[in-house]
Amino acid sequence: MEYALTEEIGNTDFFVGRQEEMASLLKWAEGTKKMMSKSRALLARRKKGKTALVQRFYNILFHNNDPMVVPFYFRVEEEKQKIDQFATLFYSAFIAQFLAFKLRDPELVNQTLSLSRLKKYAEADQDIVSDIENMEDFIRMDPRFAWKLARDAPHRIASVKKIRIIQIIDEFQYMNRYLFHDDDFKNRSDFCHSYMGTAESKVAPLLVTGSYIGWLISIIGYMTSRFDPISLEGLTDAEALATVYNYAALTDTPVTDETASYIAEVAQNDPFYISQIIRTLKKDLDLTTKEGVRASLQFETTLGKGFTANMWWDYIHDAFGRVNKKNAKRIVLYLAKRGEEELSRRQIKEDLKLDISDDDLEIRLYQLYMADLIARGSSAFHYKGLGDHIFEAVFRKIYGPEIDLLDPETIAEEFERKMSEMDRRANSYKGLGGEYKVMFHILQALSHQADLADIVFNHQEGYALNPFAPLKKSRIYKDQENSREIDILAVSEAEDGTDLVIEVKNWKEKVSMKAVNRFVELKEDYAGELKKKTGFILYSEKGFTTSQEELMKDRGIMYTTPERLTAYLKK
Repeated sequence: MEYALTEEIGNTDFFVGRQEEMASLLKWAEGTKKMMSKSRALLARRKKGKTALVQRFYNILFHNNDPMVVPFYFRVEEEKQKIDQFATLFYSAFIAQFLAFKLRDPELVNQTLSLSRLKKYAEADQDIVSDIENMEDFIRMDPRFAWKLARDAPHRIASVKKIRIIQIIDEFQYMNRYLFHDDDFKNRSDFCHSYMGTAESKVAPLLVTGSYIGWLISIIGYMTSRFDPISLEGLTDAEALATVYNYAALTDTPVTDETASYIAEVAQNDPFYISQIIRTLKKDLDLTTKEGVRASLQFETTLGKGFTANMWWDYIHDAFGRVNKKNAKRIVLYLAKRGEEELSRRQIKEDLKLDISDDDLEIRLYQLYMADLIARGSSAFHYKGLGDHIFEAVFRKIYGPEIDLLDPETIAEEFERKMSEMDRRANSYKGLGGEYKVMFHILQALSHQADLADIVFNHQEGYALNPFAPLKKSRIYKDQENSREIDILAVSEAEDGTDLVIEVKNWKEKVSMKAVNRFVELKEDYAGELKKKTGFILYSEKGFTTSQEELMKDRGIMYTTPERLTAYLKK
C-alpha cells in the first residue's frame, strides 16, 4: 500500500489490529457518498492509538483513490499561534493534500507550501486557483475572516466539485488552548465552537480526536447532536497477542508463547503498554520469563526511568495545572485503588474524611473527570477510577509516599505482587495471535540458526530458512484473472534463496480436510508460476489427522504445529 501520509507510528508494520474500528470508519466514509454520514468524535486517552488509527485511515482512503472520497488530515499542535497564521497553515495543508490526491503526488501531503507555490500546482484547476486567490485577498484585508474561509474550505470545495471530503482533525481540543487573536497571546476565543455549523456538513464531515476525553466531551457537548462520540477501547485478545508477537519480531526481542500471553494480560490489551514493555530502555531485558516482564513494568512505571511513567507524569502535571489541588491527589489515588468500582460522592467524602462541602466536592470531582484522572460512573453522583493498574502504579509511585506514607520499596513490592497475580486470563490467549505468532517464530528460528527441517514436518529437500524481506500477508498470482490471498509470504533476500508460502489455520479444532485440499490445490496451481523456488507450509493450531498428514506427504506439502514450530527453542 502507498503510505502518502508519514505515520507517527514509524515502521508501518507496527500497526496491528483495530479491524472492527477501521471497518466502521471505512463504512462511515462510504456513507458520505449518499450524504448519510454525521461528524464523529474519537475519544481516547493519550497513547491509546487513535492517531495511528486515523492516520492509517487517511492512507487507506488515499490509496483507494476513490475520486468521490478525498481525505484531509490535520493535527493541531501544542504551541501558541495567532489565528491568522493558523488559518494560513490549515488552508495550505488542505489545498496541498487535495492536490496530492487529485494529482496522485503523495510528496505534496507532507510538505508545507506557500499559497503562491500551490497555485502553480493547481494551474489546471481554475476552481482551486480562484479559491486560493480569494484566500490571499482576505489574509491581506481581514486576517480574522481568513479563519472562517479556511475552516469552511473543505465544505466549499466539496460542494463546488460535487465530491466528498473526509476531514480528520487530530487533537481538536487544542484549538481552544493554543489559538489567539493577538500578538500578546492573551485574547483567546472558543475556536472549537466556531465549528458549530461546519460540523453539520454532509459533504465534508469531520472526524475529530482528543487525548483529553472529558475536555473533548465538554466541547462537543455544546454542539448538540453535531458529533457522534466514539470511544476507542483496548485491542481484542487476538489483536493484543498479535501485537506482542509483531513488536517482538520487529525488534528482535525473544518471548515465549507463555510470556507473550502474559504481556498482553498485564498490559490490559493496550497497544502503548505492550510497546513499552517490549521496547523499554531497561538494560538486561529478558521477556522469556514472567519475572522479566514484571521487571520491565517496574522500570517503565518508575519516574525518571521509564517512558510510560514520564508520559503519565506529563499528563498528570498538565491536569493538576487545571485542577484545584486540595485533596485532589487523595481522591485520584483512592479511586485508582478501587479500580472500576463505582463510588458515590457521599461515600468518597466519608471514606476520605474530607472537610469540604458537597458542592465543592462535586466541583473537584468534575474537574478531575474533565482532566481524565478519574471516570464518571452511571450517574452524575457516582465516580470511579480509570481501571488502569499501570496508571495506578505510576501515580502511587509518585504520590504514594506523600499520601500513604509508604516507602517506594513497599509500593514497588505491592505492584510486583499484583502483577504476579495477573495470570488468570493467560489461558484465554492460548491459540490466538494467528499469522503474527507464526511470523515471530519463523524469524526467531532463523536468528537461532535453526534449519527449516527443525520447525516443520515433511521437510522437502532444497528448501531452507534464509534471510527474508519483511514477512506479511500477501497475494500470489497465476494470471491476471486468478490470484489467491495467503497469510504469510516469506520472500528470500537472496536471488538464489527459497521463498515460503505459509497458510495459518488458527482454528479451535483440527483443520478440515477441505482446507487441506484447498492448500494442496494452491501449491499445484501456483508453484509453477512463481519466479523463485517456493516451499508451501500449512500451519494448524490444533494439529492434523493421520489422513491429512499422509495426503500432504504425498503432495509435497510441509506442515507444522505449535509444538513443532517452537522446537528451535530446545536446540
